[in-house]
Amino acid sequence: QMSYRVHCDWSLTRSQSFHPKLYILRKDCWTYCAAVGSSNLTLGGLRRNMEVNTVIRGEHSDAHIQDCLRIYDRIHDSPNLIEPNAAFVSRYAELYGHAEKLPLSENAPAPSEIKNLLDDLMASVPSVQTANLRAPRTQIDYVAAALMRLGGDRAYIGLQDITDEAERIARASGKPYNWDAFHDRVRSRLYDNRAGERGLQLFEWGSQEGEKTGQYRLSEEGRAYARRLIL
Repeated sequence: QMSYRVHCDWSLTRSQSFHPKLYILRKDCWTYCAAVGSSNLTLGGLRRNMEVNTVIRGEHSDAHIQDCLRIYDRIHDSPNLIEPNAAFVSRYAELYGHAEKLPLSENAPAPSEIKNLLDDLMASVPSVQTANLRAPRTQIDYVAAALMRLGGDRAYIGLQDITDEAERIARASGKPYNWDAFHDRVRSRLYDNRAGERGLQLFEWGSQEGEKTGQYRLSEEGRAYARRLIL
């Protein structure tokens, strides 16, 4: 399944081209492959054209993979990211026809007639923030959702509270789990995906005077991850 989305704002209409390509594939929780280059996801881009791409393979903690994931999250969470529909395409053609006649001027404000067209364009598509959201469906999702519900962006939460809240979310989803082992699995998800360690690095382990406290909170990556869940 593919979801095609477009980043649209006035600053992009004022530049001559917006053309980056970034593809990220994940084999498991920590093994990634990223392709950065000129190829569109088309037959021409992948097979026929002369293209230049860099392929990066590594684990989640590798610096280059982290850079790619940060770029992806920054674009993915943008309020200007939309899913185009027929109304969008029609209004965009009108906007482009007007903007094409204007001289290029970096950082120039939008003329009023163009701004009205741009506002009308963005109103023609559903909010991307609702389109991006999905219900928690994995054990890692349940842990991230529990931490966001209990502690928001920053607070450290005790392990027992996390496991209890994660179980409530999981039971509400109707998934068949071995509930006797669920708390141990939540503990494993937290431990295996700590920031600075192998895994998704979604959780930070609390410490006091150099000693671990048995409390966790969401890391920067974890907060971006949790914001894409329906809480």
